[in-house]
Amino acid sequence: MAAVEDSEVIGKLRSEIKGLPAEWIVLVETPGDRLMEVNTGMLKVLLNEMDYSGIYITLNRSYENISQLMKGKGIKTNNLFFIDGVTLQNVTPGKVKREDGVVYIESIRSLTDMTIAVTQLVPKIESNKKFLFLDSLSTLLLFNSPELIGRFSHALTTKMRAMGVSGAIVSLPEELDPSFRQMLGALCDKVIKV
Repeated sequence: MAAVEDSEVIGKLRSEIKGLPAEWIVLVETPGDRLMEVNTGMLKVLLNEMDYSGIYITLNRSYENISQLMKGKGIKTNNLFFIDGVTLQNVTPGKVKREDGVVYIESIRSLTDMTIAVTQLVPKIESNKKFLFLDSLSTLLLFNSPELIGRFSHALTTKMRAMGVSGAIVSLPEELDPSFRQMLGALCDKVIKV
């Protein structure tokens, strides 16, 4: 299958988000070979075009790597906090360069730490248009059981709605059990297939 051009991805994401209710939550399903293209496309739409501010939970790349990639693609990062689930798994904690706007969690297994970080960062977002972006639910499933991720997804989406936060959860559909996909889809306002 040929890769969809960035502009096609952005156009599809833009059209799918239009018309959603305030404080929407979407599940974005994409094949693994399009993951980064879809992630950056979604962030470009939210940050550059729709003027959202938010939180990016990065589970596939370090904050340093993903922020450089985003800047190289012209994606605004000044209204974005990061929760980095990668760096501390690969670098000695004392050697991590701490930066404002970035929360490092010990492990992708640290779902409680992830939730606490979201709860602490949302009030710091200085915008009425807030979002949370989870770059790969599939990565969470590599390190946690589907039952645990199901409970985490329910708790996270409930918390987002209570805090007035929109959101996008990205997954690789080929890696999800059909019943898990159905449950996750039920937690969201829309499933977007890119």
